[in-house]
Amino acid sequence: MEAAATGHMSIVQFLVDEHGADVNAKDNDGSTAFFIAADRGHIGILRFLVGEHGANVNTKNNNWLTGLFKAAANGHMDIVRFLADKIGADVNVKDQLGETVLMKAVDKGDLDIEQVLVHEQTKSIKDMIRILVDKLGADINAKDNSGFTVLLKAATEGHMDFVRFLVDELGADVNIRDQLGETVLMKVVDNGDLDIVRVLVHKHDADVNARLNNGSTALMIAAKKGDTGIVRLLGKRGIDTSAKDDAGMTALAWATARGHTDIIRFLVDELGADVDAQDNLGKTALMKAVDQGRIDIIRFLVGKHAADVNTQDNDGSTALMMAIVKERRDITLFLVENGKADVNIHNKSGHTAMIIAVDRGYQDIQRLLTPFVAATQSKTYRAATAIATASDVPMDIASSWFISPSEVELIDFVDSGNVGGEFRARWLDADAALKLFLPDTTSHATFEDEVHL
Repeated sequence: MEAAATGHMSIVQFLVDEHGADVNAKDNDGSTAFFIAADRGHIGILRFLVGEHGANVNTKNNNWLTGLFKAAANGHMDIVRFLADKIGADVNVKDQLGETVLMKAVDKGDLDIEQVLVHEQTKSIKDMIRILVDKLGADINAKDNSGFTVLLKAATEGHMDFVRFLVDELGADVNIRDQLGETVLMKVVDNGDLDIVRVLVHKHDADVNARLNNGSTALMIAAKKGDTGIVRLLGKRGIDTSAKDDAGMTALAWATARGHTDIIRFLVDELGADVDAQDNLGKTALMKAVDQGRIDIIRFLVGKHAADVNTQDNDGSTALMMAIVKERRDITLFLVENGKADVNIHNKSGHTAMIIAVDRGYQDIQRLLTPFVAATQSKTYRAATAIATASDVPMDIASSWFISPSEVELIDFVDSGNVGGEFRARWLDADAALKLFLPDTTSHATFEDEVHL
């Protein structure tokens, strides 16, 4: 075996012919002299061992590798041709990982660099692949244990020139999927190669609506990454903008969550994406824009496309409530003025937008909301209902804490230093300082306790 490894033909012949050395004997790794010679590229020794002494060409070492595997992996094209064409070595045999000889050849590297083979200086790895597929019948769509084909492997490793070669020249299946459900289109989209995406979609009719096991599509991947060019290309191929992944996220939801304005505009303006679609948590694109603090996106969704500002998520929260939690006065003002957000909606904790602002001590936002509360509050005393619902206070007591807005003329806000603040008001022809919200709902205070004439 040492002689086969070093290429000493005369010693190999002497040991076999004169001393009857076993050509199929294996070392501790399971390798034979034939395997080692194929690995090192000694074709003369291979011809001797196989042609004259019948060495087993398909024997595997401990890693399930054959001589053909090693020759292909090391770029020994003359040996590949000899073993597969002249001797009949199995070109579709697989190792422990399920990889084929073809995959080993791909592992040689990035074909953009055009690596040169050892014994044939003018031949590239592509030539070896052509021989294996076109002449020797290697299965170009064979999968390894992870569901990878040669094409998927090349796309995963970013060998875009090789992807085009396999698809354009050898007809590799562009819609085959790995164990995660990922197609070559998805992998190329993830790599951001617009030209290859165009080839796959326009020339080879790659399925643009194929889904990963988690429900993701190529469009979602591009939207997440902010790749406007690929999103536009996919959008012209009848892409399904309503598709949701396992989290209930659409491409628009992902674009909004990542703040990709151009993609948001394209999806909504040109593809008609649903601006009110909700994910599994009940969140809409508008809510995600609020979460990102993107007033520009909010103006687009609400002002131009009338996104529903009063949609509630699974916790009952609205976009307005979320804006208040983030203390975004500008967003809050826009939602109530331009979006006509309902300030009286209650979340599942029984809180309205105003109560949330009060609880957090956001006095500027309280001042902002007050005219809208006064304009919309009805004589049913919604605020009282909210407190009664959120606490154990009886409704009749909670109601006594509030004066009907129709009876109170708020004149101006007085900064009194308390959480709720006070308003200078006119009630029953008397000047009064009226607390906006009671700081202590357990005191059972009366109206007289809370109004200072």
